Amino acid sequence: MKANPKLFQDALTAVRTSIGGGALYLYAGTVPANADDALDMVNTHTELAIIKANGGPLAFDPPVGNVLSKAAADTWEGLISFDGKEAASGTLTATFFRLCPSGDNGRAAGTGPRVQGTVGGAASAADLKLSNPALTANGTNKVGTAIFNLNLNN
Repeated sequence: MKANPKLFQDALTAVRTSIGGGALYLYAGTVPANADDALDMVNTHTELAIIKANGGPLAFDPPVGNVLSKAAADTWEGLISFDGKEAASGTLTATFFRLCPSGDNGRAAGTGPRVQGTVGGAASAADLKLSNPALTANGTNKVGTAIFNLNLNN
């Protein structure tokens, strides 16, 4: 049985409304079981970067079919700056991301809207593919994503 395409549109519109205006956070460490789990920034996790659109909140184009895409005109990027367990490291590999609404930094346990997924290299099966997921924090390096699509599959 196939899902009703309008359900996808409605769900993606709700995501666009609730998460648009937030940020995309990249982390190193063990991927939590779900997006609502708290992160252990002392023993397990390190925040690597906070990605925003043109220096401000993220925006999405209206959903098309079962896909929600970043606003085409926006440049999503953020300064690589480590915070957490491995804050003193020079280079760390991003393992997961959280897409969070404004006011939610993705660290505490949550019950609001969040999207979590894996991060990997361009040839990986990860949800978010970076040209190089090994990030170096030196005070000037930035990381960005040219394409971000959230797909709902039936």
